[in-house]
Amino acid sequence: MPNISLKVNGFPATSSWKTGYGVLLAGGYKWDFGLRTELEYSYRDTKVKAFNFTNPWLGTQWDNSLMANVLYEVPTGIALRPYIGFGGGGSHISWGDNFRNRGPIIYDGTDTKFAYQAMIGVAYALTPQIDVTLDYRLKGSESFSFRGSALNTAVTNFSDRTRTLFLGARYTFGEGAFEDVPSDSGAGEQAPSTPLAGPYLAAGAGPDFKPDTGLSIDGAHVTSTWKSGYGLFLAGGYKWDSGLRVEGEYSYREDHVRSFNTNPWFGTHWDNSAMINVLYDVPTGTNIMPYFGVGVGGSHISWGDNFRARTPPVIYDGSNLKFAWQGIVGVAYAITPKIDVTLDYRIKGTESMTFRGSAPNTVITDFTDLTHSVFVGGRYSFGSWARM
Repeated sequence: MPNISLKVNGFPATSSWKTGYGVLLAGGYKWDFGLRTELEYSYRDTKVKAFNFTNPWLGTQWDNSLMANVLYEVPTGIALRPYIGFGGGGSHISWGDNFRNRGPIIYDGTDTKFAYQAMIGVAYALTPQIDVTLDYRLKGSESFSFRGSALNTAVTNFSDRTRTLFLGARYTFGEGAFEDVPSDSGAGEQAPSTPLAGPYLAAGAGPDFKPDTGLSIDGAHVTSTWKSGYGLFLAGGYKWDSGLRVEGEYSYREDHVRSFNTNPWFGTHWDNSAMINVLYDVPTGTNIMPYFGVGVGGSHISWGDNFRARTPPVIYDGSNLKFAWQGIVGVAYAITPKIDVTLDYRIKGTESMTFRGSAPNTVITDFTDLTHSVFVGGRYSFGSWARM
C-alpha cells in the first residue's frame, strides 16, 4: 500500500504501511475474440507502519473485496498472451488487532465502500487448458471512517489504495472439455440425468448461528452468547463416477456478540476459512440426491469493532489462525443436467483461541469457536453426463 492521507480527529495525517499479501479466486467466461468477463473475490492483509512517518502505529487492515471484471486478452498466435482489464464492486475494509498508536484510543472498525480496479498482465499456456498468469492490479475505494474507542474520536477521509502483484493459474473449461448428452432414441420425454464425473463450481449463503461458548477472561470462566449472523461459501472440486467428491472451499461468516454471562458486550466476530472437503452423493435414481461429508483446513478468526464490555477501556480486538474441521449434510436437486440447487447444514469448529486486551495483563483465552450454518446454494458441473 502506498502512503495514504487521512484525518485523525479532524487533523490531517499520512499513513504508511508494511508490505502485505493478497489472494484471489475468480470464475468467468471467455469469448472467441478474446473478451473475458468474470466475478472475483480477493482478500488482502496489510499491517500499518506509522502515521506521519515518525509516529509508530500498530494494527492490521483486512480487505475483503468482490468485483465484476471485464478483460481483453490480446491474440498473439503463440503461448504468451498479454491482457488488460478493469473492474468495479465493493470492498469491506476492517481495521483490527488494536489499531492505535501507543496511546489508549483504538480505531478498530469496519466500513464497506464502492471499489474499482485496473489490471495488466500476461498469461502463458502450459497446456491448451492450463495457463500460468502474472499480473499487476491497482485497486481503490473511497473515504472510509473508523470511530475510536473514546468519545468524539475518529479516523476519517481514508481512501484505500493498494497495488498487488499476483502470480496465479487459470483452468479453462472450453471446447473439447464437454461431451454432448446422448440423444434419447425413445419417446420425446426427457429422462433424469446424473453427473458421471468431472469438475464443478459451487456457491451458497445463509444464516449462521453460534451456540453459547465458554471462555476465560484473565483466568475467570464466563459464557459468551451471540446474535444470529450470516455466512457464504465458494467451492470448486471434482466428482467421480462413484459419487465421491473432493473440493476446496472458502467460506466467510460474520456474527455479533451479545453478552458475557449477563453483562452486555459489543463487537464483531469475522471468520475467513479455507477447507478441503470430502463428500459423497448418494445415488437415488431421481433428481433428488442427498449428500454428506467432512472437511479440514484453517480458520482466520478476527474480533473487532471495539470488542469489549459496555464499560471501556479494555478492548479485545485481535486475530487467530487455527486448525478447523467441519461436518456437512445436505440435499441437491437437479434443475438441469448440469445445474443443481442445494440445501445443507454445516457444523464447523476450531482449536482454542486467545485474544489479548488493550490493557497490560488482560487476555481472553480458551475460546473454542463453534458455528452452525444453513446454506442455500447452487452447483454447476462441467463433467460428462449420461441418461439414467
